[in-house]
This record gives sequence, structure tokens and C-alpha cells, in this order.
Amino acid sequence: MKIEEVESTKKWTKYGKNFVVELAHRFDGNFNIWNLYAYIYPEHKLFKKISCDKDVDMLPMHGGITYFRFVSCHENKDVFSHTAIQVGCDYHHYGDDRYQRKFDDDITVFAGDIDALVNALTETDGNVAEDLTAN
Repeated sequence: MKIEEVESTKKWTKYGKNFVVELAHRFDGNFNIWNLYAYIYPEHKLFKKISCDKDVDMLPMHGGITYFRFVSCHENKDVFSHTAIQVGCDYHHYGDDRYQRKFDDDITVFAGDIDALVNALTETDGNVAEDLTAN
């Protein structure tokens, strides 16, 4: 398992055909911050139906969606396109004390949430996801 730490952030990634699910951990000096993200690519059946966070409310996200953005790239100086839609949630709510510790490489406490999100994205697109890998 490859683990990459960038600016003290560690990420685990699960790849689907037209999406990626990512679990991210960082320590802000006081707390362990955990986030779960989905990157939905233009080939995914949901992509064209999404214009705001309310359009992905059906995705199973811990505590609901707390992060939403269009990932864009510039094709040239006047034209840009959306290359993905990123949605996410955090584990830093009232009552989330059990997530406020570092789990090292044991992320099984998040496995149910990861699997639920992967399954929802897989079912809405009709594809199969690959195994979770750390990077």
C-alpha cells in the first residue's frame, strides 16, 4: 500500500470507472481532521445532472454534504471546462469524538461510509469500483 503525505495530509483512494472516492486525514495542530470526498467525472451519468450540492443530496455522506465544487481546467485563455465535480463531508461535527484520533493506517472505522458512497456512485453509473489503495 503506497501512502503519500503532502503538507501532512494522508489520502486513501478508491477508483471507480467514472469517479474516485478519497478519504483524507490531516492534523491541524489540535485535532485530527477526516474528510471523505467523491470526484465525479464527466463520463458519469450523474455529472450532467449536477449544478449544485442539492443535486447530490442522495449520496450517503456522513452528516450530509459539507463541501462542493466544480474542478475546472483552462483549455485556453478564454475557454475552461469542468473536469470533475468534487463533493465531500467531514467528521468534525458535534458527536464525532470517536473520529478525532489518528487511526494510522487502520481506516476500518470509515469502511462503511466509503463502501456506501462507492456503491451509490457505482449503482448510479452501472460500473464496478476497484480496491481501496492508499496514496
